Amino acid sequence: MLIVYIIFLLLLLIFSIFFITQSYNIFFRKLPVFISTKKKAISAIVKNLKINPSSTVYELGCGRASFLRKVREKYPKANLIGIEYSFLPYLLSNAINVINNDEIKIVKKNIFQINLKNADVIYCYLGCGMMKKLEDKFKQECKKDALIISYQFPLPNTEAIEIININKKSKAYFYKN
Repeated sequence: MLIVYIIFLLLLLIFSIFFITQSYNIFFRKLPVFISTKKKAISAIVKNLKINPSSTVYELGCGRASFLRKVREKYPKANLIGIEYSFLPYLLSNAINVINNDEIKIVKKNIFQINLKNADVIYCYLGCGMMKKLEDKFKQECKKDALIISYQFPLPNTEAIEIININKKSKAYFYKN
């Protein structure tokens, strides 16, 4: 009975830390909420992805790096890099890497401090405000033919080369830099 109680307290502590961290990041640091892309959306996006098999693919705000894991299935030789600033999702994605023996590089850093000059593909599921801020970064740093994919939130001043309707309420926007 004592072990169950200790496990419950540990889980409660982990949840509390996650909740406090997320609240702090949302309200004071203006970072996006930790929400994962749905599996159906990731599958549809990767199905429509046509890239060089050895491309360098970034997932900004990667969380568990679900997009990169799906890309790995289709393009096993791709160089996969996840960028995550929040500590718990960063820790979780690295734990999943160890469990699955994945070779996905997860970097704990602010997405605005990462240079994207080597990116062939960039995927993000970030809010409108973040996409607006990232738009200039993409134009300044990315290669001429870099593919930028945004789930749900379009780049405000760039015309998409393709829009995939995932379902009635969700879309993925594809851009060429």
